[in-house]
Amino acid sequence: MNTYSDPLALFAAAVDALNRENWDGVAALCDPVSLSAFKRNLIDNLSPPAKETHNLTATEFMKAVPNMPRAVAEYQVSRFRETLDPKQRLRDQVPSVKSREDLESMDPARVFAAWLEGKSLRRQLGRNVDLKRMSRATASEVLAQDTIHFNFQSLGSVADGDRIAHVIYRRDQFFRGPFPDDGDSWVARCSAPELELMRDIWGREHTLSVMARRQTDESWRLVADSDFLFISQIGLGFGGEPEL
Repeated sequence: MNTYSDPLALFAAAVDALNRENWDGVAALCDPVSLSAFKRNLIDNLSPPAKETHNLTATEFMKAVPNMPRAVAEYQVSRFRETLDPKQRLRDQVPSVKSREDLESMDPARVFAAWLEGKSLRRQLGRNVDLKRMSRATASEVLAQDTIHFNFQSLGSVADGDRIAHVIYRRDQFFRGPFPDDGDSWVARCSAPELELMRDIWGREHTLSVMARRQTDESWRLVADSDFLFISQIGLGFGGEPEL
């Protein structure tokens, strides 16, 4: 496995592995202790909830949301109970893992790789097809597009003590597309100084960060967590509820 003396080079390698759907490769770039902690936290979160949390009824839901039809309330209660089912939660988080026992027996790096795969656009599209939220043809069309989903651009790294660095990054500025032309109604309402500001910041808003940790051999690894490189947000636009 390659080692990285520069957090920015490490970040670039991780983004490249994400875009190639090389989940094991991404996990290999992560701090081993953070991988162990991620596995432990994931297993803890998949533990069965307290029995009283199953007691929500459609009637209570309708009281909380006036004018909600009973059919909709019953559907929402059913979905809520599904989210409490440990087996369903396992499928949602790590769909490639068959049981909690299998998850517990896995190496932490494999657990994180399985979680990354479960959050991938390919897996989300497949789930939407299974739930009849989109057609298989539409899902195939999305996957066939030559699109870089993790189009991240690093802006630099900031040292935070001797062993931690924060890599600052954002979406590539072209993700937002070209700046609106002069005929756009929004542009017409802006003053000249406001337009200059908008042009300067267009596509450069909303910076993000990921933490890197220095290892005993002086190389850097990324810290694995549930917000890792924004992966949980990729592809969420394909969601929605099926019609009742």
